[in-house]
Amino acid sequence: MINEFYGFSAAPFTLSPDSRFFYDSRGHKTALSYLRFGLQQGEGFIVITGEIGAGKSTLINRVLDELDRNSIEVAYITTSNINADDILRLIASQFHIDIKGADKATMLRALEGYLTTQRRLGRRVLVIVDEAQNLPFGTIEELRMLSNLSVDGQSAIQCFLVGQPQFKATLADPDMEQLRQRVIASYHLGTLSEPETKLYIEHRMQVVGWTGSPRFTPDAISMIYRATNGVPRRINNVCSRMLMHGALEQLTVIDGKAAEEILRDMGTEVAESAAPKERAAAAQAADKPAEQPAPAVSPELEAKIDDIGKRLDEVVRMTAALERKQAEIGQSVAALRMLEVRIIELEQAENGADTSELANSVQDGLRQMQAMESRISRTLASLPSQAADLSGVLTRLTDVESALQSRPAAENPAQAQALVRVDQQLQDQSDILQDLMTVIMSMLGHRQDRSQPASQVRPN
Repeated sequence: MINEFYGFSAAPFTLSPDSRFFYDSRGHKTALSYLRFGLQQGEGFIVITGEIGAGKSTLINRVLDELDRNSIEVAYITTSNINADDILRLIASQFHIDIKGADKATMLRALEGYLTTQRRLGRRVLVIVDEAQNLPFGTIEELRMLSNLSVDGQSAIQCFLVGQPQFKATLADPDMEQLRQRVIASYHLGTLSEPETKLYIEHRMQVVGWTGSPRFTPDAISMIYRATNGVPRRINNVCSRMLMHGALEQLTVIDGKAAEEILRDMGTEVAESAAPKERAAAAQAADKPAEQPAPAVSPELEAKIDDIGKRLDEVVRMTAALERKQAEIGQSVAALRMLEVRIIELEQAENGADTSELANSVQDGLRQMQAMESRISRTLASLPSQAADLSGVLTRLTDVESALQSRPAAENPAQAQALVRVDQQLQDQSDILQDLMTVIMSMLGHRQDRSQPASQVRPN
């Protein structure tokens, strides 16, 4: 009924994760950059956390769509409340390894053999565990031990751990220190802002052929945002009901009045689950005397922002130097090719003296190019630590953003302007970081292209 009335090719607000509807909000775009960065590294653990319905599974499906399945084998595990032996059985099952009735030692040998074979064929192995907050400690430890396997110095397997916010507390446990050292990037996926909520709704409808009907008015968008707190799955649920109402009433515009009626009909379920923080704060305020609002921007936050800016400058200088060196090599190669063409011409003309002179010039150019290549190799060798440093900067940036979001609302124009200024600085720096991450991933790809093929599995 909805699709027929509005001319959609499919339902735009389904609850199941579908990569076609991936919307690259600020947070989702950053999380996607983290996952791409992790894939480029080809080792260790990537951790993505987020609230229920924040779009984690859709994000993973988007990454899976981008993978070249001829060069990477993937095991995607969604049943995570399992013991250590069962996680091995699930991984083996995903890779079609026959281990029926096998003991643990036999399973491990079979997995090692599979990993060795994949490396020899030039393929990588990726294990993705969704709902990772349910993983028992022993199962996480088994995944860590499995990640110790390497093939001629290269990691034989890589893991993505995707879970709800409580998984961060699990990783913070002192017993998880060894795993934390293998986490090369982690990101917490937040909710959508009100402007992003509008763009998200329109994006999902555009995917299925939206031509402008229905149009959600600004006051309707505001009501949807307040009712859902910007959680994508809740937005899908509310908008699906609104489209049903619109089709029944033959509405081409869904305004605030219609949105209010639909939300009221849906009852208090959505509204009660949407803003627990606000309700908790209101309850605490009722039990104690009013306090003066905290400053919108503390000196500590300003100091953190300055520190992030300085570290960004360091990464900018590093990537700029790499790009300059690449340009120099390109110019040298072009010059050498011209000399080679000239030598061939002179050889055909039997002019031995000029040929010898030009050959010497080519040799000088080759020596200069080799020296330059050596300097670039040393720079590339330092990229993993530089990339880890960049990951640390991104993590600190996320912490600062979270701290700002959790502060009390500003109660005067000066504080409000200060918050807007800081948020804009954070957004600008986040955009710069994503661009730099793309450059570093390109450089790391250049380095990995030089690596030798693997041959034997051994533990680190």
